[in-house]
Amino acid sequence: MSKILLVLALLVLAVQAFPFRGPETQSSTKYVFDYNGFAVTSLEGLVKKHVGFHIACRVEFVPVNDDKLMLKIVDPYLYDVEGTWEKEEESLDVKTINVELMEKLKPLLVENQVVFKYVNGKVFEIEAKSELPDEVLNIFKGIINLIQ
Repeated sequence: MSKILLVLALLVLAVQAFPFRGPETQSSTKYVFDYNGFAVTSLEGLVKKHVGFHIACRVEFVPVNDDKLMLKIVDPYLYDVEGTWEKEEESLDVKTINVELMEKLKPLLVENQVVFKYVNGKVFEIEAKSELPDEVLNIFKGIINLIQ
């Protein structure tokens, strides 16, 4: 029992001495990822039927200064999604490219960037243009949520 307490005490001291800081940001470093995400909702009255969209793109995290990163979305594609979603089985079919959604959102996703404060693995103070539509801002926030 005393060995377990000793190990726990050393673990607590180690965590305090070496906290997780997240990725080190250097001004010349750019972090590039391929991103695939789904935004799916159920239809009213049809609990098991789901529809939404799938976004596939490249995302770039570019350091602005010591504690701020800029998120850029590059070459996004938006697809229609529909299917069923049950507790044990998930069946979502990715359909064709949604031309209407692409025409509406792609320019907004590509031309705008979001800057956010990133300290010790946590995200603070997301900064975006005030005229950016909520659905576009929510896509950015969903991507940022992955690194938190």
